[in-house]
Amino acid sequence: MDGQVMETVQWATPDGGLAERMGAVVAISRLVPAQGGLDLVDWRFRCLGVPVPRRAAPKVAARERPEAGRYRFEISIGLPWGRAPVLRYHGWLDVTEAADEGG
Repeated sequence: MDGQVMETVQWATPDGGLAERMGAVVAISRLVPAQGGLDLVDWRFRCLGVPVPRRAAPKVAARERPEAGRYRFEISIGLPWGRAPVLRYHGWLDVTEAADEGG
């Protein structure tokens, strides 16, 4: 829904990836330069600290692009066994506070 805010915490992983905590889930991806921004690929997930097997993990396509002094993101999420996305959303990434999550 337009105007809704979802707050997450992001941090760099020791191997140069990006981790993002959303409640009990941590999503970890690798950043790849693409078309003037970044694609987030090779997703891994942890739920309550336990790794989610790749065959049970959602399929994610994500990108971030600079626009108007902020970062615009586009996310598409699908079921592990499906082809079509079941959820798509987009918005702006605003940094409100630096945090050292540490994984």
